[in-house]
Amino acid sequence: GQVVIPTGSGVSARNLAENSTATLLFPPAQHRGYSLIVDGSAVTVDEGFALTPTHAVLHRPADHQQASTDAGCGHDCRQV
Repeated sequence: GQVVIPTGSGVSARNLAENSTATLLFPPAQHRGYSLIVDGSAVTVDEGFALTPTHAVLHRPADHQQASTDAGCGHDCRQV
């Protein structure tokens, strides 16, 4: 697994050449839903960028949840 991001810029490519650590943030698909945060290492490819995930979490502020399921971060987080 890799995630290919088919866009990018020269600045992003130069930054990745110096530090391959990257994070993708996918906003919630519905109101008060979870955001998906994916950490990993990225490289430039012909199509844009390729991210190899190392960690991911579903995250939303604690005040957006129906019931308390605090995972220790003060928010409603779920490891993926």
